[in-house]
Amino acid sequence: KLFKKHGMIVMHKCVAIRHALTAQRMGADVISMDGFECAGHPGEKDVGNFVLLAAACRKLKIPFIASGGVGTGSQLAAAMALGAEGVNMGTRFMATKEAPVHDRVKEALVKGDENSTTLVMKSVKNTERVFKNETALEVQRLEKKHPGDIMAIRHLVRGE
Repeated sequence: KLFKKHGMIVMHKCVAIRHALTAQRMGADVISMDGFECAGHPGEKDVGNFVLLAAACRKLKIPFIASGGVGTGSQLAAAMALGAEGVNMGTRFMATKEAPVHDRVKEALVKGDENSTTLVMKSVKNTERVFKNETALEVQRLEKKHPGDIMAIRHLVRGE
């Protein structure tokens, strides 16, 4: 309410339709629908954008944008065909010359393919999609050995 009082537009990230409907009811102006493909936190239901966006189009009365797995014009067109007003492209823009990201990270992103990410922290119900590297693989090994124990992986996911 404070943001709206000051004329700000409120966009809320949602990984489930029920969350988007609540955000809409509470006054959000636009929803960022984040499918399972998104980097960061894709939620715990593993619902991809094709299913999520189609449902958002049927159920929401406010605009939404698609987030996750979008990096080309054809993917933008697909998102818009499913009812999105636009898209978020995070990882794609991390690789631009303007982005304040280390060049080796940019190179890895550009060389990456559809198998270059993985999921961590599923066992603690705080799933994150991250770039697949030795640290991510070690987190997965520790999660398998100590499921649900955040202390077993804390040092790695904090970047220590």
